[in-house]
Amino acid sequence: MRLLLKILRFSPPGFVRKRELRKLIASTSSALGRPVPSTAGLSAEECLMAYARFTKSEVDALVTRGADLRVLQERLFREAQRFGMRYRSLFGVSSLQEASDVDRFLYRCLGIDVLPGDPRELTVSRCFFSAFYTPETCRFISALDDGLFEGLSGGGRLRFTDRITEGHACCKATVVNGSDLS
Repeated sequence: MRLLLKILRFSPPGFVRKRELRKLIASTSSALGRPVPSTAGLSAEECLMAYARFTKSEVDALVTRGADLRVLQERLFREAQRFGMRYRSLFGVSSLQEASDVDRFLYRCLGIDVLPGDPRELTVSRCFFSAFYTPETCRFISALDDGLFEGLSGGGRLRFTDRITEGHACCKATVVNGSDLS
């Protein structure tokens, strides 16, 4: 296993989390056509909290305005897909298991715990965002999850069947449509 993939077993340092959160905030803001909220002077945890509040308020406002959510979800998907492709290249992902390992690491950066297991299944046991999001917000924002995994795996798409925000004990998703990884 390559060295970069081995470090995924460890918790990400705060400065890495903060850097990646800032990138996520900027790309989400771009996809939603909104100004990037300031994260100057914030810790990684505070950036995560700011991101949760920002996405919740923006999605709520979009729903209230009657915006075309499908178009915006597609933009979120594409932004996250670019992230996934960058991480795929950075970590030299060459298998579905490696894509799943990188995905799990990135989720940890966001306060999301994914249980180990079959790389074609995703089980989230704890999600930081479930305390902020309604089921509708969660479904909308999951375009980011789907895009990230598609970029990491080269074609695998996530289909959620259960969500914590809908009252389930955990979130469950299955990888569908294959990928170019075995």
